[in-house]
Amino acid sequence: CSKITASDAPIIMQMSPFKKPDQLINEKVKRFATVANAAMQRGVDLEPIALREFEKETGHIMFPCVGEHENGWMGASFDGMTLEQDAVCEIKCPGKKDHFSAMNGIIPDKYKAQLQHQMYVSGVHLLFYYSFDGEKGVIIEVKRDEEFIEIMLEKEKEFWESLKILIELRNDT
Repeated sequence: CSKITASDAPIIMQMSPFKKPDQLINEKVKRFATVANAAMQRGVDLEPIALREFEKETGHIMFPCVGEHENGWMGASFDGMTLEQDAVCEIKCPGKKDHFSAMNGIIPDKYKAQLQHQMYVSGVHLLFYYSFDGEKGVIIEVKRDEEFIEIMLEKEKEFWESLKILIELRNDT
């Protein structure tokens, strides 16, 4: 609740089919925790398996970690980052439609802001999007999109400033 995270980025950018910015504000102000649904739990359960498969396929050794940007209000959790901190891996264990898109070299738009946020926070210029269906994975290399990041940062900063004001108001009551 004390940071703008990579998971928040698609919501703030209004690219999330799951949640609207006003819902996110409400959750952060009231400090609600997200309850995992079946699809989210599937991803949590498959993620370690997917990470091992990604490492086998690429030869990259990745370590799950959490990072914070030097601005202090942006953070991200990384499904995998190289020891050299020059590449990040984002694992998705999606439904058939999103996995099929990945098999065709397409990352669903709902993930773009999350991936660019992770790249900004980590400072990397290369991110591996890994779609894993429980058996096979698909790797798509993602490059930094500086124009998108600039717009995203503006919207996230505006969201952050609004959030700080609302939290202060809540604390004053």
